[in-house]
Amino acid sequence: MAYYRILFSDIDGTLLNSKSQISADTLQAIQSLNAIKIPFVLVSARMPKGMETFQHQIGVCEAMICFSGALVLGPRDAAGHREVIRDITLRREDVENVYQWIKPQDDITLSVYTKDDWYVDELNEVNLQESEITSIKPVVCGQERIFDIQHINKILCIGNPQHINRLQTDISKNYPKLTVYKSKPTYLEIMAPQVSKSSAMKDLLTSMDLTMDRAVSIGDYYNDIDMLQNAGLGIAMGNAPDEVKMYADEITASNDHNGLKLVIDKYFLNGGV
Repeated sequence: MAYYRILFSDIDGTLLNSKSQISADTLQAIQSLNAIKIPFVLVSARMPKGMETFQHQIGVCEAMICFSGALVLGPRDAAGHREVIRDITLRREDVENVYQWIKPQDDITLSVYTKDDWYVDELNEVNLQESEITSIKPVVCGQERIFDIQHINKILCIGNPQHINRLQTDISKNYPKLTVYKSKPTYLEIMAPQVSKSSAMKDLLTSMDLTMDRAVSIGDYYNDIDMLQNAGLGIAMGNAPDEVKMYADEITASNDHNGLKLVIDKYFLNGGV
């Protein structure tokens, strides 16, 4: 029996190839995990609706770590319900502070997310493109209603890389307790203090009577670093930046060469280690 008992996987750049698809070989490997009752847990900055699409495609109903760790949902039961294991939201004050900082910058598009909905103040080109990518329709609420939204798990800012880098520096400097990082060169994610992928993994593992040393994590970007560092085995994709690979225990092939499948084969399907 394999030593490792659970696999945590990022989505973009890890589960998905450069065409935003799950390859047939990777899909088969994940379904083989399901057959031997090894949980395959998706970990992403995405909202639950955006992650369940991939679970349906894979054919699993496992737990999910959403919003980069702000929200953890248990496996879907026969009635379609999920236990909320963790739900960390931003204070209204934090949302207002970030919004007032970003508002004068016309080149930055801001969205907010709750467990069930994605809110935007206008349906501009950027939000339409994000809707097409995620297959989720935003709720257009107007600027005046942003602060009335309850239980916000995440703020997302989208802009060109140079402006996103500047905004990351400014928000981190002025609001150092907030969790702020890029999930893509053009995406800045802002969550409440103490939010991280690894702390969410620990909460989920505790609920499952498992420990971090029995977990494998795999990812490809800067927001995956703490997940790679804290799992029993952290593996970086071959397409990850060199700075991310430095924090991994091992490097697999790229997302266009079935890097995730190779990890599943090596550590779960072929006897493990």
